[in-house]
Amino acid sequence: MSASERLPVTTDVMIVGAGPTGLVTAGVLAKEGIPFLLLDKLPEGGNTSRAAVVHARTLEVLEELGVTERILCGAGRRCGAR
Repeated sequence: MSASERLPVTTDVMIVGAGPTGLVTAGVLAKEGIPFLLLDKLPEGGNTSRAAVVHARTLEVLEELGVTERILCGAGRRCGAR
């Protein structure tokens, strides 16, 4: 099956790039039930992290999405702390 046969003919939102911004955007749209198409040049994501730090502003945005605690806990930090 070719790529054009697998892609939808129409979409409400197209996100280009499955980096941090594209993935967060996709997550927010999915949570709200808004259809979208996420495109990236790579067939799959890497299995290693390129991030050495998470900046305070990034944590603030993630907090608004309700995922900061899960991320910090997954990193072995602040589990259950407030």
